[in-house]
Amino acid sequence: MQSGKHAAPSELLALQHSFVESIISHSPFELSQIQPVGSLSATEALAVYQGDYRARLTEALADTYLSVAEVLGSDFEPLCQDYLAIERSQSTDLQDFGNTFPDFLRQSACLQTWPFLAELAEVDLCSEWLFFQHATPLPDQSCLTELDENADIRLCFVPHCQIFVSEYPLFSLWRQRFVSEKALLQRPENLLLFKNQAGIQGHRLSAEQTSLFLALQAGSSLGQVFAEETSLSPEEVSAFFGWLYHAGLIAAFALSGQTEAGSTSFNKKA
Repeated sequence: MQSGKHAAPSELLALQHSFVESIISHSPFELSQIQPVGSLSATEALAVYQGDYRARLTEALADTYLSVAEVLGSDFEPLCQDYLAIERSQSTDLQDFGNTFPDFLRQSACLQTWPFLAELAEVDLCSEWLFFQHATPLPDQSCLTELDENADIRLCFVPHCQIFVSEYPLFSLWRQRFVSEKALLQRPENLLLFKNQAGIQGHRLSAEQTSLFLALQAGSSLGQVFAEETSLSPEEVSAFFGWLYHAGLIAAFALSGQTEAGSTSFNKKA
């Protein structure tokens, strides 16, 4: 594309804006401003830019939302085109594109067929975010003895974990990327997604384990959990604590009032 050696900055900016709009929305563009390479005409060169823009962003969405793409199959690309019609890429890094895709899905008619799709997209986005996080080393195992000796101990979880509470079989959808219609209606699942030394992990939590995890994550002490959590036996609670430790989800132990334990938000590479 020609810029003109003596073009004023405002004119050049307007020309660049017009070109970008033409690429994104196929709006008219002054073809005389394009100097095509080789045997391509100006019209053909513009068409190449337009097609490449959409193809690359569609590929970026498919890379991030792997589970959604596999569930939808051939229906994924048309959905992406609808998204591209309203969402602009604001970064030169393709991996930064698509953070609002789950919100788009919540407003999409596809939820009538795939009601879990927006939740599954959130899991995919979290998985992409986890990819860029560093696993936290396990605290000294001798600290586990504190659990039996001090009711004021709180568990401080690693920041790179996220729990998804769902009425759909979210773990199976993320892991297997397919469930039958009957299963959709009958088997709610909660998914804990995290990263440890072995990589990105997903674990199915029962309703009782989910309640326990959320209480601990919110800052409840072990004494409070044992006093209020009655649906699990002491042995089951102890086994769950052991799993949390060995899975690499516990970053530290703290006495009540020392450190805030909480959840984390996620965004690509944030």
